[in-house]
Amino acid sequence: MNELYGLFGGSDGSAGLWSLDVAQERYQEKYSIKTHSSGITDVTFQPLNEYVAVASKDKSWSFHNLFQGVKLASFQEEQEINQIEFHPDGLMLVTGLKNGTIKIYDIRSNQEIFKMTDYQGELSSISFSNKGLNFAAAWKSSDVCRVFNLRKLGKEVNEVKLSAGVNSVSFDHYGGLLLAGAGSALTIHAAKKWDDAPLFFEEKAHNQGVVNVAKFSTSGRHIVSGGAEDRFMKVFEVPKV
Repeated sequence: MNELYGLFGGSDGSAGLWSLDVAQERYQEKYSIKTHSSGITDVTFQPLNEYVAVASKDKSWSFHNLFQGVKLASFQEEQEINQIEFHPDGLMLVTGLKNGTIKIYDIRSNQEIFKMTDYQGELSSISFSNKGLNFAAAWKSSDVCRVFNLRKLGKEVNEVKLSAGVNSVSFDHYGGLLLAGAGSALTIHAAKKWDDAPLFFEEKAHNQGVVNVAKFSTSGRHIVSGGAEDRFMKVFEVPKV
């Protein structure tokens, strides 16, 4: 797709793919998703943007072909789905459930290939590294972000101790930096040097409340964060390392 598209999910369980022409202020819905009966909690694009997965509070997630405008499959989980993300190769997908369970699916066979139930608490965030060898996960009740290796499923590579419950984790585009939003603070840690002091620390990124979500820009030179209580979106410059 060469046009600019956005995928939006509503509290009523509906979602839609919209064509966005910002210059002309024209917006057109290209594909409507009516699969779910309760609010949309997360969406993820397959790397080539041909497919999308949509998660819902109704404990299900669905898999769609955007080029053809059809639903390919839907899956029922035992808990609400807080997080859903495609692996960078587009062949696997990870879901994070409200009870803390993490599942990995093979998209080609539509089969669950791994399930991790070792950690308790509501799953708040999941992020793959750029090559997909590692993924980071965080739980709202924990001040620790954990990093896992897909070649050793279920085995921690390392963990990063933070100052408060972790709401957001995200690798940069190159997979060498890990961004975490914990409480009101933002931190950046270098991969393979998890125990060292953070490369970036902004203690009061959102003064009036917690960091709800934080992501690197495509270039990796900036951070964009959103606050849960203060309703601000903020942009920070990443120091050169």
